[in-house]
Amino acid sequence: MKAFLKRVLLNNVQLKILSFILAYGSWSMINQSHADDVWIDAPVCFYETDKGLKIACPDQIKINISGTRADLRSIDTQRTAIHIDSRTLKEGDNKIALSEKQVMLPETVKVTGWSPNQLDVKVEQAS
Repeated sequence: MKAFLKRVLLNNVQLKILSFILAYGSWSMINQSHADDVWIDAPVCFYETDKGLKIACPDQIKINISGTRADLRSIDTQRTAIHIDSRTLKEGDNKIALSEKQVMLPETVKVTGWSPNQLDVKVEQAS
């Protein structure tokens, strides 16, 4: 029995190593292309802001992004932000519907959810 096990385990070592490498490579490729999603906190940023305006809104919004694991790993979540053009705001209370265009992400990554779905922004003239 020992001789049989020794022969099975030690014969064709090169073939076994090659089989292991091919199996690991296949598993790795399939794992990388698997779709996944993740929630991240993204800060809210305004551009084209007049110096005479005071804008009040939540500092961050939770967004759910979806894509392959490789694409999600390549995103710098610390630099992902929601960009809003302040020229579209009027004085007083504003409700802004959030869209994927406001988050700069690669085309292979999609925004699949927001929390909250819209942004409440209050704009006042600075004194």
